[in-house]
Amino acid sequence: MKYIVEGHLEIPGNELVTLEGCPERVGKDFACRGNRSLKTLKGCPNEIGGHFICAGTPNLKSFDHGWPEKVKVGKDFICDGRLAEAEVRKFTEAEVRKYFDVVGKIVFV
Repeated sequence: MKYIVEGHLEIPGNELVTLEGCPERVGKDFACRGNRSLKTLKGCPNEIGGHFICAGTPNLKSFDHGWPEKVKVGKDFICDGRLAEAEVRKFTEAEVRKYFDVVGKIVFV
């Protein structure tokens, strides 16, 4: 079954380890910030009308979301700038763009 949320969807600070079960589409902002156990973005919506906010996810290792195409983000993509396993190496804009079609800015916090 495909789920759609027309407005905002915020699921912050729930200690999620996966985004499996999220709706296929979110009409406005999607925020999964503060989920410190989240390691990948697999299961995230494949279309987001507003901002995609995944800051506060220090264990995130990949932007791979599991969809066959890039996820559409209507505004900014906001996330932590560092990979979990390598404090020295930071995520790059190219890594985000490999998986996401971002209309707005890519912001690393």
